[in-house]
Amino acid sequence: MIKTITSPQVAWLVALLACWISPVTTAETIRYGVIAPPNHMWSQVMQQFKTNLERASGQQIVIKESRFAKVRGEAHIVDSLKKGQLQVGIVAAGGLTTLDPSLNGWLVPYQFEGIEQLEQAASSDNAKAMLADLEAHNLIALGYTFGGMRQILTPKRMTDIAALKGNRFRFRTCASKWSRASWTRLIATWPPPWG
Repeated sequence: MIKTITSPQVAWLVALLACWISPVTTAETIRYGVIAPPNHMWSQVMQQFKTNLERASGQQIVIKESRFAKVRGEAHIVDSLKKGQLQVGIVAAGGLTTLDPSLNGWLVPYQFEGIEQLEQAASSDNAKAMLADLEAHNLIALGYTFGGMRQILTPKRMTDIAALKGNRFRFRTCASKWSRASWTRLIATWPPPWG
């Protein structure tokens, strides 16, 4: 039995086909990773990046945070960036020193006297070269952000810095032996030579 398609049915079929053939416009999703809590400078930088990019793209690009990255840590973020599973991330220089040992330079204790000197160093040709060297590891670094200083946490209250001498320390974000040794020497020879 042959069925005849009437004029309203043809119009509906043509409209359906046109919808099926026409390109579907969907937003591109970019995933990012950051291990910092929401009120940390790194999270704030990512939120500003998200807002600016979504606004500039007319909501054609949507930025979403990867919850796995926050739970699994910086090594996971770096690995996911290298594999293309994350498109954007903020990681500490210490987490990248195994890829490029020159990044240890940012971890030298008391290398900078203030934030102005640190920002000036970050915009230098040497600092830009350090970022460019990460491309050999399938990472494109956009710049530096400085979220704070290293903190020493102790189970008991210390009222004098001299109380640090003789204690054992664990340095969580110092991937390189050189950086750990540098901090260990600093604490062992406290107070610092400049006063």
